[in-house]
Amino acid sequence: MLEALVGGLAERLTEHFTTADPGDRSTRHLRVLLLLVGFGSLVGLLLLAARQLLHVYAPETGARRVFPDIDVPERLGAPYGGGHIACRSFAPDGR
Repeated sequence: MLEALVGGLAERLTEHFTTADPGDRSTRHLRVLLLLVGFGSLVGLLLLAARQLLHVYAPETGARRVFPDIDVPERLGAPYGGGHIACRSFAPDGR
């Protein structure tokens, strides 16, 4: 009985795919998906361009960003060597 069921199913599937028109399949979903991806990419590019234009024409673009002057001695050749030293150990004996 199982053999007859599988044989009949295979026969019907073969018949369906040999008689079906290959141009009959709808590509609407693919077109809509590609349209949405393209639209999303376009919106992203427009947002990046707008951000860049706002950054160029913003009044604070001429401002320089530098480290502030602080009173911390030079440590290991670094001019801003920091003022806090912390040692962490993950050894099981607590060293």
